[in-house]
Amino acid sequence: MSKILLVDDEIKVLSAMKRLILFEGWEVVHVPDGIKALELLEESQIDLVITDYRMPLMDGMELASIIKEKYKNIPVILLTAYTDRKLVLKAFEDKTISSIITKPWDEDTLLEKIRSFLSSKNGENNEAAKNVPIKVLVMEDDRMTRFLYENWIKPKRFELKIAISGKNGFEIYQSWKPDILIMDLGLPDLSGYSVLKKIRLELEDKDTPIIVATSRNDADDVKSCMNLGIQGYMIKPFSGRQIIGEIVRCIDSIE
Repeated sequence: MSKILLVDDEIKVLSAMKRLILFEGWEVVHVPDGIKALELLEESQIDLVITDYRMPLMDGMELASIIKEKYKNIPVILLTAYTDRKLVLKAFEDKTISSIITKPWDEDTLLEKIRSFLSSKNGENNEAAKNVPIKVLVMEDDRMTRFLYENWIKPKRFELKIAISGKNGFEIYQSWKPDILIMDLGLPDLSGYSVLKKIRLELEDKDTPIIVATSRNDADDVKSCMNLGIQGYMIKPFSGRQIIGEIVRCIDSIE
């Protein structure tokens, strides 16, 4: 599985880019500055570095120069504002950096660059390398919504299981021990709220992130679920990118 290191001191930028990359199925780690990036490179196997140019302590150019000297085979993509572009062209020509992406970046362009570098570095089709070992259990009785979950989550190399009732879902939860649970409230046999109570109170599982995804937008429902320690409450309909974003947020809370 290819691992990408993001280096940026802007939380919103890190969050947006991490969501985009994880949605594609790569593993991603992030740090706020060049010093921490070098520490992480000493400890972990990194396949690609994406770094901002302007950062405190050490700018992206300095970081790229050190990476080139110490880790010759790790490509570095530099993110820069248009006004910085002339300052980094020479470094690009000297091959200190592997590519320049101008802010605000175009998602398709950035993903194309990432695929190109990872495919070249690993010597394999990048699709075969994608694998995110996050076990996601979905409890949903609506057929169309189940179909959407399968298309949103499974192609991105999450390990996915879907239960069509609360009773079946609770049994799978106990035996499979998912990393993240996404659940509707209006489930047959055993309601989603009842499953939530059994998990939090009977099993005393306070740690597994749970996202409620339902058409119910009553304030009392939201409050009752929040009181049982859920991590998110999503009102249907929502997009695949939104649900992946919630999963990413839950992964951050686990880490």
